[in-house]
Amino acid sequence: MLAASTTPTQWDRQRSRSAPHQKRARNNATALHDGVDVSASLFLEMAFKCDPDEAETLRQRYPAVRPGYHLNKRHWNTVTCDGSAEDKLILGWLDRSYDLVVAGLPNRMQVELRER
Repeated sequence: MLAASTTPTQWDRQRSRSAPHQKRARNNATALHDGVDVSASLFLEMAFKCDPDEAETLRQRYPAVRPGYHLNKRHWNTVTCDGSAEDKLILGWLDRSYDLVVAGLPNRMQVELRER
């Protein structure tokens, strides 16, 4: 955490030290969508955007699925990867979540993502 008396130079140094971790996290999340075979069980918890009716159904059906932590609970679920839901199923939720999030982006950004 930055102190109130932090100068711009100190802030830049602290930001540059934390940047590799942020970049690594973004790359790991992107790798799941680039066809890299990564088991969903590598993560302890993940949040997925869902259709509101589907979100409620998944919560009732799977004990590892609960309302989104610090997110809009109508549209988001948090899934604990504890083995009660198969990795293949979780990866399917991830794909649908990605599609819902992209659909909510401006058209320009959607086109950029499709061109990648």
